[in-house]
Amino acid sequence: MTGSVMLDRATTQTDDFVLTVHRGIPADWPGINAMGEARGHVFQTREFMGVWAETLGAGLDARFIDVRDHRGQMVMRLPLAIEMQDGISVLGFADQSCADYNAPLLYPTGIEWTPARAAQLWTAIESALPAIDKIVLDKMPAMVGDLVNPLHHLSSEDNPEACNGSNLNLPWPEIEATQAQLKTLKRKARGLEKLGAVRFIIATDPVERQRVLDRLLEQKQRRFEETLVPGFAESPASRLFFENATTLFAATGNLHLAALEVGGEIVATSWTLQMGTIVYELMIGFEAGEWFKHSPGRVLNLRYLEWAKAQGFTYVDHGIGDEEWKRENTDTRVPLGRLIAARTAKGRRQLARAALAARIRSLPLYEKLRPYKWIVKRAIAKRLGRAA
Repeated sequence: MTGSVMLDRATTQTDDFVLTVHRGIPADWPGINAMGEARGHVFQTREFMGVWAETLGAGLDARFIDVRDHRGQMVMRLPLAIEMQDGISVLGFADQSCADYNAPLLYPTGIEWTPARAAQLWTAIESALPAIDKIVLDKMPAMVGDLVNPLHHLSSEDNPEACNGSNLNLPWPEIEATQAQLKTLKRKARGLEKLGAVRFIIATDPVERQRVLDRLLEQKQRRFEETLVPGFAESPASRLFFENATTLFAATGNLHLAALEVGGEIVATSWTLQMGTIVYELMIGFEAGEWFKHSPGRVLNLRYLEWAKAQGFTYVDHGIGDEEWKRENTDTRVPLGRLIAARTAKGRRQLARAALAARIRSLPLYEKLRPYKWIVKRAIAKRLGRAA
């Protein structure tokens, strides 16, 4: 939804700032190819927020906040959402697990951000919104482009996971050297050529794009099931997000839907977005079975890095997560901050329950039994599907 459908409190003011709260995405919200003076990540652009609003954010109470100084100069634009979780209202970023970085769009103003000033601004933001039980501000980077992220000052702890990426400004031999067991990886790449014609694909026409997307979603769902975590079956909105985003960002020219094909079969895939000279990788997939020993996902990653550097991109952001393959095949780690705090007695009780649940999840017995939850759920779903 775009346009200022409704304003909550258009003239909320502090000694330093004027806040405007929109119930829809303002028409002049910075776009992926039209950022103007704003610094930001792809996850907070108008287009990304639009797809979020119609899929993962559908039904949530979204608020898009403009913060200006008293001269009228824009300071930041901040997408937030209020949702109900376990019977309490929770205020956080407009995210629902589709964003790797949560941060405002920032403008160069010369403001020297301190923890006290950031806290003052956040207090004003909360005051301009409906009362909530709990806040969750997670995945917050310290910097947004060349500007300090004031909301990072609110962090009370490190986010459990960081982001990782590859610096493409390095000479190609140095980029290659960041890849674990490079000689073995190249040998596996040559081995794939013995199995059939190898083709590196950046899908551009609609038919090939749909073919690659279908395989990617299949590979990702299989991986969800192998690792015994919730997937697209449990969150259809997540699948719809990528389907809608594929159509939109293909039209804007920002989508890189990459694949490695061997003998006509797609064996690895990746879904990335370009914004300026930075590329964000949001989803990857690869074939299992006999293909797994050939490391098709890592072969595709190496080919993609080489292609992206040749295209003039400066950084590939592999996203949030400290998986082994990211730690061993990237050269940049971006720590993130987090704040989780209660605002009411209900919120404090929920935090206490969450802390107890976290302690239970850390027990060896829980770790042993946890996967069976999803095995049983998926078995029941499949049986019900056959019965229907």
